[in-house]
Parts: sequence; structure tokens; C-alpha cells
Amino acid sequence: MRGFLRRSDLTAKKSAGINRATRNLAITKIRLGK
Repeated sequence: MRGFLRRSDLTAKKSAGINRATRNLAITKIRLGK
């Protein structure tokens, strides 16, 4: 159970990091477009 929880936490952190990266890329693209 503990290992599973740890894995899910790691995946959640990874997904959050990916979301942040995509958001940053979108913001930079908008800034460059302007």
C-alpha cells in the first residue's frame, strides 16, 4: 500500500510539473506572438 501511494504521489508530481511546463510554453508563445 505504501509503495503504491508513493508511486501515485510521484506520478502526480510529474503530471503537475508537465502542466507547469506546458503553461510556461504557452505563455512564452503568446508573448512572442505579441
